[in-house]
Amino acid sequence: MNRSVAVQLLLIIAILTGGYFASQAMLTLRTSPEKQLVPKVPPAVKTEIARQQTLTLHIHSQGTLKPRHQITLLSEVNGKVLSVSPEFLDGNIVPPEKNLLTINPIDYEVNLANAKAALLSAQLDFEDKNARYQPDSLAVKQSAETLQAARKKLDQSQHDLNNTRISTGFTALISKKQVDAGQFITRGSPIANLINTAIGEIHLPVRAEELLLISEKPFTSSPGNRVTLSLQLGSDIINREAQITRIEANIDEKTRTYTAVASLLDPYALNNSSALPMAFGSFVSATIESRPLENLFVIPSTALQIDGSVFIVDSENKLRKRPVSVLQKTDSDIIINKGINVGERVVTTPLAEMFNGLEVRIVEPSP
Repeated sequence: MNRSVAVQLLLIIAILTGGYFASQAMLTLRTSPEKQLVPKVPPAVKTEIARQQTLTLHIHSQGTLKPRHQITLLSEVNGKVLSVSPEFLDGNIVPPEKNLLTINPIDYEVNLANAKAALLSAQLDFEDKNARYQPDSLAVKQSAETLQAARKKLDQSQHDLNNTRISTGFTALISKKQVDAGQFITRGSPIANLINTAIGEIHLPVRAEELLLISEKPFTSSPGNRVTLSLQLGSDIINREAQITRIEANIDEKTRTYTAVASLLDPYALNNSSALPMAFGSFVSATIESRPLENLFVIPSTALQIDGSVFIVDSENKLRKRPVSVLQKTDSDIIINKGINVGERVVTTPLAEMFNGLEVRIVEPSP
């Protein structure tokens, strides 16, 4: 290799080596750019301000309409049944004065005539004795007692004769007819099973937690809560107003429920042309109004967590978990009586993750 070529190679190597070290120096001396921190945005939530209210809640139940009073009508005299009314049939409703049947009155008419004659004789005897003897004499006293007995005998004879014509004494539904024309009956014989149509009752099961919503003293007073009864009749619904008149002081051993008794006046609407009848035996739905309940909070149901708690937002915009007592749930709301305070901001937005101390951002706050 000649000298000139060697010199050229050495120059090339020197240039490359110098370039390498120069580039490394530049990389070392270059200032790294500062990292830009992206601020974390708290999750957005909606809230509702807790406000106390006085409310009347609705308790739902159901039951069968039954008569309050039903009796077995008995004969008070002996005799043959001469005739019966065409209306004396099972299932008919008859007015109180309607004569259902007539028992042969002949013997009782004779007894009444004899009693009248005996009374007249006793009256004459008393007047005679009273005129001839002192008022405190034995003869006058005995005559007075005879007169008194004659009067009672007349009353009894008239009563027996009246009882040969049998009526109910109240507007009655005949549930079972037990005698007919031509039959001989005796005193105490059953004539018919009757149902008084004046008042019907529905025994409504209620849970223990619903009991005090109806009355603070359920077993010692007549609550008087209004009840709306509903009966599905074909494609129509009949609604009638009733009232809670008592709560039975025992618990059903199978269902562990109490029984609120609703009374319905004139269930057959015999005296109310604007109402529709509800027959005994009807299965009805009932909506019971609670007593007025104070210091309640109505919150959207989206606020309720699966464990029965809610979250509030504190003054530092952080979540705080609160266990609450829920009196009632509706499709859109929950009604709370314990666990939150007036003016607190209750979170109504469900988040994927919620825990104590989580910072949040309130949007569209309630005024």
